[in-house]
Amino acid sequence: MVALIDVWLLAKRILPQQLAIVAGLITSLISYHNFRAVVFNHNTVSLPFTAAALYYFYCAVRQPERLLTWLLLGVACGLAMLTKYSAVLVLASFVMYMIWQQLWRKPFIIRGFLVSFLTFMLVFSPYLLWLIEHDWLPFTYLDKQLTTSGGRLKLLGNFLPIKAYAGGIRYWQFGC
Repeated sequence: MVALIDVWLLAKRILPQQLAIVAGLITSLISYHNFRAVVFNHNTVSLPFTAAALYYFYCAVRQPERLLTWLLLGVACGLAMLTKYSAVLVLASFVMYMIWQQLWRKPFIIRGFLVSFLTFMLVFSPYLLWLIEHDWLPFTYLDKQLTTSGGRLKLLGNFLPIKAYAGGIRYWQFGC
């Protein structure tokens, strides 16, 4: 429900009022917003924070002088990243958009981006410290699962020249 409100708020900024309501209603038909909402997992928890990040990013880029919007963007991005690592794709798209549109040339954008980044780090840093103290546990678990589960994933990995893991990057030798 919170994600739909964020979608409606974003649509209200982009579209006329009547179309914004229609956009919110049509979005509510997507099964990810309603049928899956009864299953409480990282996907459902991530949805409102990702939608909020998209909304605040749009607002921040349109009114870069408002520091509160940049601050809220940093909070939303930090919480989205805490819920699911794939939020990094959304965050990367923000940076790519700023590069593509050459927004990095505007001083208010740079100042706002730094406020967002510092806020993001403030929200995410306790978890980052936990990861460091626990030897990057989720990533070592993933690496262990990918290298020991059946032969299929291992076989796919043999075609890659580089294997990333928690300790850094290790180069593989090609071979059968």
